[in-house]
Amino acid sequence: MDKEFAEILIRIIHDILSNRASHESVRLQIQNELESRNIWDSDCFMITDCYYTLKHMDEEEVTAAELEYFEECLSKKREYSLYEKSEYVKNKSRQIKENIQEEKICF
Repeated sequence: MDKEFAEILIRIIHDILSNRASHESVRLQIQNELESRNIWDSDCFMITDCYYTLKHMDEEEVTAAELEYFEECLSKKREYSLYEKSEYVKNKSRQIKENIQEEKICF
């Protein structure tokens, strides 16, 4: 079942990152494809962490970096770690800020 959850989560994340998903469509996918299958019963922390992140996107700031990290882990391109996720998001945000500052200097 976790494999099915991972596939659904990857698809939802991909749609969000590709700007092909509205908040409403994400909410409906979560409800119809994940909650209807009792995703919260999963023993996989990565699956439930990703689920709750997507479910509460309207309430908390979720960055593209965080979604990219989940997508890589769910696709088995990297091993999931809560600490590593936090560091990845922090470093990616720092890179973006540095790039913006560099661009401002150029003008």
